[in-house]
Amino acid sequence: SLAAESPFFDRLFFGDFMEKNMSEIPIGDVEYEEFANIIKIIYGFDGDSLTGSFSSVFRNIVLYNLEMNSHRILELADRFELKIVEDGVVYVLLASKSHSIHEKLVISDQFNLTFLK
Repeated sequence: SLAAESPFFDRLFFGDFMEKNMSEIPIGDVEYEEFANIIKIIYGFDGDSLTGSFSSVFRNIVLYNLEMNSHRILELADRFELKIVEDGVVYVLLASKSHSIHEKLVISDQFNLTFLK
């Protein structure tokens, strides 16, 4: 479940909040497609990826060509406390030839990603 991957969603779904009883929970400042990309990264397009599998997360970032959206994906991963997504994006950035060293360092600094520094 999404709650298993994210303390944010665990609190939202199972914490003492009114949202846990809602059938639909609005999430502001995120487009549908952006959130769908996060779900695809974790679970794959058809839900076949194993939750918590780093190799699946990495594969899905590459498979869905989401590398170019890495900055926004990192913003959402940070906001929703999705460490496995953050780690996958970092790994893709390390292997990336389409991002310059400067771009990688700027992203690293902005998100305090010591792994990229």
